[in-house]
Amino acid sequence: MVENWESAGTLFGALQRGLGRGAIRVAAGEAGAGPEVFRCLRWDQRWDTQVDDRRVYLARLVRDLGIPVAELFALLREPSEVDTFQNLCGVLSVLGQGGDQEVLAGARRYVADGQRWADMLETIADGWSRESGDDLLPLARARIEADEAAEAGGSGDDGPVIVWDAPPWRDWAVGDDFIAARMPPSPGRGRERPLELIPVAELLAELGGDRRSRWVPALAELNARGPRPELVPMLDRLAGAGSGPGPMRAMLSRAVQLLGAAAVPVARGWAADPGHPFGWRVIDVLAAHGGPEDVPVLLAEWERLAGAQALCGFDDLAAGLARIGGPEVARIVPWLHELWTTPHSYERAAYLRALLVLDPAGCGELLVEGLWDCEAEVRRIAAEHVADAEPGVRERLESLRDDPVEEDEVRAAAGERFPAPGRSAGSGPEGRPGAR
Repeated sequence: MVENWESAGTLFGALQRGLGRGAIRVAAGEAGAGPEVFRCLRWDQRWDTQVDDRRVYLARLVRDLGIPVAELFALLREPSEVDTFQNLCGVLSVLGQGGDQEVLAGARRYVADGQRWADMLETIADGWSRESGDDLLPLARARIEADEAAEAGGSGDDGPVIVWDAPPWRDWAVGDDFIAARMPPSPGRGRERPLELIPVAELLAELGGDRRSRWVPALAELNARGPRPELVPMLDRLAGAGSGPGPMRAMLSRAVQLLGAAAVPVARGWAADPGHPFGWRVIDVLAAHGGPEDVPVLLAEWERLAGAQALCGFDDLAAGLARIGGPEVARIVPWLHELWTTPHSYERAAYLRALLVLDPAGCGELLVEGLWDCEAEVRRIAAEHVADAEPGVRERLESLRDDPVEEDEVRAAAGERFPAPGRSAGSGPEGRPGAR
C-alpha cells in the first residue's frame, strides 16, 4: 500500500487516487502530465490491490498521451524492489481488449521469453478474445516443455508442470490433451464438505453440545447450506467461544452475515456492550438491515472512525445511513464530500450513491468528475445521473459509449443517455471487439 499520499489538489495526488479530476487535467494538456502518469505505472498507487481498479483509467491515459507501449513492456522486464507487474499487466490487458496490435505482439513476445509469462497469460485471459488467447497456446506449451526439461535435467524429474484451474488453462484443457494432463486434480467431494450428508438437526445438536471441537465443522457445514434461522437463539452462546482469533470466529461471523435481518435483534443486544468481540459485525448487520432506532449506533461508529482520522472504511456505514435516512443522518453529508477523495477508490461509489440520496442538489460537480473516475461503478452511476446540460457532458458520454476499452455496463449506461447513430435506447452496447 502507498504510504505517502499527495494532496488531491495536485495532479499526482489526483492520479494516485484515480480521481476524475486527474484524468480531466491530463486531457486538458497540463504540462508534466506524462511523467506523473508514468509514476503511476511504475509504482502501483492502489490502496487495496484486491479491489481498487486502475486498469481502464491508466490505459486511457497511456493511449491518450501516446505513451509507447514498448516502454510498458520494458517496465515488466525491469528488476524492481516494488512489484508493479499486476498493475502493468492490467493496463496492457485493457489496451489489448481495445485491439492495440502493438500490445498483442508485445504480449506474445513476453509469453515466449518473459519471466512471469504464466501470470501474463492469466491476467489477459478474461478480457481478450478467444482467438487472441488461442494464438498464445503454442507459446505456452513450449514454455511448459522447457520448464519440465529444465527440472528433469536438474534435481531429477519432478513430473509435469501443474497449471492453475483457471482461464486460459481451463479453456485450453477442453481441446488440448497436453494442457489437460497438467491440470490439477479435482478435489474429492468428501474432502470439501465431510459433513455434507449430516442432517441439519444433528448439526444443530452438535452446536448445542459441550464438545467444542465439533462446533467449527458443524457451523462450517451449516454456513455452506445458507442462512439457518435456528442459529439465532444460539448466537450469544457461540459468540463467547468465538471471541478470540481463529476458525470459530470466522465461521460465526459468516453465519451472522448470512442471517442478515434475522440477526438484527441479537446485533442490537451486542451493540449495547462496547467491548463485545463481535462489535464490528454488529455494525455491518445494522448498516445493512437496521432501522431508525439504529442510527445513533451507526453515527457513533462513524464518529469513531472520523476521530481516528481514518481515510476509508465508511462505505457500509454510508450505504446504511443513506438507506435509513432521517434528519440526524444529514450530518454525514460534509464528511461524504470529503471522502470523495479517499485513496481507497473502491469505496467511492458508495459515497456517491449516499450523496445522491442525502444531497442530490450538491452532486452536480461530482457526477461530472465521476465520468472520468477510475472505478467503473462510479462511471456507471455518473453516466446514469449526470445532468447532460453541463458543459462537455454529452461529449464525454458519447466517448464512454464508443470507447472499446470501456466496461460494458458503463458503455450501456452512456448509450442509454445518448444512443449511437442507428441504435435506440435500451438496445445495449455492442461490446468490446472479440470479448469473451
